[in-house]
Amino acid sequence: MLNSVLIEGIIVCTPNPNEREMVEFKIRHDKKLTVKAFASGSLGLECNQHLKQGMKVRIVGKLCTKGLQVSYIEYNCKDMA
Repeated sequence: MLNSVLIEGIIVCTPNPNEREMVEFKIRHDKKLTVKAFASGSLGLECNQHLKQGMKVRIVGKLCTKGLQVSYIEYNCKDMA
């Protein structure tokens, strides 16, 4: 089964590191859609280090019970609408 999501949006709150190297944050795509996302491992460390509230991001991940599990992220995207 294919389970891939591509979403562009703005970081709603500063990423919050929790257990080990996992980082959680929320992305607002538009007024009606806000998605809880999380990243772990080296990607989690990178998110914790670089992401800030208000940044534009483009994320590829998969949906799970916790939200969107991030597998790839671009930040400070200049070509987003």
